[in-house]
Amino acid sequence: MEANGEIAILIGHHPPASEAALFEWGTRFRILMDRFQQIVRLSFFGHVHTEEHNVIKSWDNNVSVGLNFWSGAMTTYTDSYPSFRRFILDELTMLPIQI
Repeated sequence: MEANGEIAILIGHHPPASEAALFEWGTRFRILMDRFQQIVRLSFFGHVHTEEHNVIKSWDNNVSVGLNFWSGAMTTYTDSYPSFRRFILDELTMLPIQI
């Protein structure tokens, strides 16, 4: 993707910075996001059943290099209502312009 000038949006289940995530995995994810920040525009994760976000910080200098969005649940697993969210992305940059 880097060689072709492409961009990516990551979708996964377990957020890398949640309390339940393994520290080693979260550290490796952070290093990869730092390295490929020009490719990965946004990351979406589930598992936590609440709407949250997490700013990814650079490994070297603690500068923001990305954003993880942790989605709400489609079930009533917790004491909250099921939720969903629609993101509108800019077609050229693939960055969110409306949430």
